Amino acid sequence: MSLIITAQNEAKLTIKDTSIELPNVFVRLTVSMPGEKPNMLVDLLCFQNKEAQKGNIGPIFISEIKLDSCECAYPKDNSSELLAAHEAIVDIYTELGYDVEIVDLP
Repeated sequence: MSLIITAQNEAKLTIKDTSIELPNVFVRLTVSMPGEKPNMLVDLLCFQNKEAQKGNIGPIFISEIKLDSCECAYPKDNSSELLAAHEAIVDIYTELGYDVEIVDLP
């Protein structure tokens, strides 16, 4: 499971320390579930394309994507924590103006 974040209008995806804008990035999430905290911690790792993500080749830093951990609530029902984390990140970046899609990469 991964995300594709796509730039929209004013919501840009710029490679850090450059003026290079990408149309979209593929994002892998890492979810930590510390027992003493009420929320899951989610880290995002960005890749320029699907092949780079699948091969774990050259993660890139995007100026507009937060690198430190985001917090999101544990699911209230019996759904997957991983799915809940993806849905929370979709909500965050959709609100910022991006088009965000959850995808399964073979």
